[in-house]
Amino acid sequence: MKTSIKNKLLFFLYPFRDSVGVMAGSTPYRVGEIYTFIYGLLNIFRKKDYANLRINKRVRNIVILLFLNLILTSIISVGNSDTIDTDFLTKYIIRNILTLFLFVSIYRVYVAFDDDLMVKGFKWNIILQLFAAVLFFAFSQRIYINHLTSIWDMQTASYGNMEIPRFQGTSSEAGYLGPLLAMPLFYFLSSFKENKIWFLLTAALLVVSVSTANFFFLFLAFAFFIYKRNRHTFFKMVIYFLIAAFVLVLVDVYFLRDTIFYTILENNYNKFLAYITLGGSGQLDWSASDRVQHLSNAANMFADGSILQVILGHGTGAYSYAASHNARLLVQNVEEAYNLYLSTLTDRGLVGLFILIAIYYNVYKIKTNNKISDAIWFGLAIQLIHYMIVGNMWLYYVWQEVLFLIGYEIYLDRKKSNNIKMSKK
Repeated sequence: MKTSIKNKLLFFLYPFRDSVGVMAGSTPYRVGEIYTFIYGLLNIFRKKDYANLRINKRVRNIVILLFLNLILTSIISVGNSDTIDTDFLTKYIIRNILTLFLFVSIYRVYVAFDDDLMVKGFKWNIILQLFAAVLFFAFSQRIYINHLTSIWDMQTASYGNMEIPRFQGTSSEAGYLGPLLAMPLFYFLSSFKENKIWFLLTAALLVVSVSTANFFFLFLAFAFFIYKRNRHTFFKMVIYFLIAAFVLVLVDVYFLRDTIFYTILENNYNKFLAYITLGGSGQLDWSASDRVQHLSNAANMFADGSILQVILGHGTGAYSYAASHNARLLVQNVEEAYNLYLSTLTDRGLVGLFILIAIYYNVYKIKTNNKISDAIWFGLAIQLIHYMIVGNMWLYYVWQEVLFLIGYEIYLDRKKSNNIKMSKK
């Protein structure tokens, strides 16, 4: 298989997310996840032919950290085998190994993604989501792990007496669409003159998801864009934005109070406020109540642990086990506490959280500064923020985004080296 075809397949399959895959027992393996393993296999048999101290050092560090996480997971979980969810532990270890294998496979290997491939990948993502939108709004269907299923009775947002369908695209939930579209969103925003239509389509897809999280991600995209353009006037622009937002809210309250627009704004504001205050303010809907309950439960579980459990955790799968045996929870079959950081603290302790932070630190140190690199990093930053309301650290697409950053930086490095050689001739 030619390298170009191998890389194109990576970008082609990435945005399918939860829409196509196979079930192994109760565990879904997505088509992009399966190909990630195949991609790693193809790299293993390649000659080590790339040398860049900065990038290889960071890839090596990521490999070491992933290996340490695997060791920590295995030792602590075995020592607490009576109080962990073994099914979740097995799934976690398998995905940790697959991720470790991927990054071992690219160490000192020339995996390069050029500008053209990256931009085409962004556009393909939007095209696929538009196809999903046609299925959703025209036929009340979505593609989800090998079958078409009705969605109108599965995910809706309640606004007064209205039930508005929430567009999920190729993700399992509407709130996961934001991280999926974060890279193209920021790239098309930062190159708005050339990509007006693409940006408007991306923003529209996020709006029709009717997701509080996705609305927040849209705001962050504009904030980051303003900061990148002129960080010296950033705070002044933030003040202008807040004034404009305040004026719009006043207009909404006094002139649009009886409209659906006002109801949507009020509902999302209350939900956001309630969530960040753990229910102390605002109005909690059922979903937010469920999440807040698990956040509080996980925090208490971590705080009540012994010194050893605070440092090393209760074992991966411990929170899932504890939740399944807690009758006070609204939903008990929650594997991670709707928050990767709290779940890491309960299951792998402070050491596990340090490993997670160290991985992202090494990823950040790979990054340079241009529109595509910024877009990839914005996508990864959104993942970090999204981890405040989800777990799922080991799902393939997060690590493919890290791979995109590494491959793009390798391309830039080789391009720079070739330009230097040409200038010396």
